Amino acid sequence: MEVKVEAASILWDLSEQAKRALEPFKDQLRDLARDSGESTYKAASSDGMTEATVITPAQRLSLRKGVDMEQLRGSKWFGTLIEEKTSYTVRRTAADHLNQLTTSERDQWLDALSYNDPTPRVSFTRMTSHHHPATKEDV
Repeated sequence: MEVKVEAASILWDLSEQAKRALEPFKDQLRDLARDSGESTYKAASSDGMTEATVITPAQRLSLRKGVDMEQLRGSKWFGTLIEEKTSYTVRRTAADHLNQLTTSERDQWLDALSYNDPTPRVSFTRMTSHHHPATKEDV
């Protein structure tokens, strides 16, 4: 496994280098797309084997952070300009409370909730040497 982790580290470095190397090309393509005025801009390689596509989304309005929504809610235009969304998320501590419910309550909630096993996350940490983890300053 040690050799595979070493290989993964090399691939990770190459991936990071490739991402950085692509940025100037992406910037240039974005500039060409803006200059073209087209919402979809395409550029092909000289051999025609590769095509880059830049899709420029339409300009859109967004709410500024820290806006007083209660003040805006008083406007007659609120419902026309603002879409309200409500989302529900299961609290991280929900499983801890299920045993406090009655059987019928638990059955009701278990009909609405499900357990899922998230995919384990893999991360790589660069080490300053082969034996000591990097400190935050080293990263």
